[in-house]
Amino acid sequence: MSAIGLRKVALYLASLDERERRALTVGLPPASMQVLQPLIAEVIRHGWRDPELVGRALAGDMQGLTAQSTLPVETLSKLAERLPADWIARVFAANPAIDTHFLVAMLDAPVSLQVRNELKRIPKLPEKLREAILAEADELQEEQCVA
Repeated sequence: MSAIGLRKVALYLASLDERERRALTVGLPPASMQVLQPLIAEVIRHGWRDPELVGRALAGDMQGLTAQSTLPVETLSKLAERLPADWIARVFAANPAIDTHFLVAMLDAPVSLQVRNELKRIPKLPEKLREAILAEADELQEEQCVA
């Protein structure tokens, strides 16, 4: 996930109550949580967690998220070449238009096994989290195309 993406996620998560935050982060990879925890703590420490202010700050992003519902197979394939298995699994799980069995079958055998195992651990993604993952994956792919 990009640095800007992580900051936006931390801002949003900090605006939630503790129970909601735990529910949304329970399935994230530990490495991602190690990065997010200090960012969330910083937002809370500075008092930037007011849900109304966060909503206004992220309004453009949230509007964009509602329009994102799926990524094409080509984009998913390119991302799968660059992302670790735990994130490939989350991107695949967030993309409901294409059967995950088909997507996993496209991967090399060792990665395929890791992604398949990770998919078993991922709970059903809440709609906004699903959309956020797709938006971030799309942004990541666009950054790669520009570079």
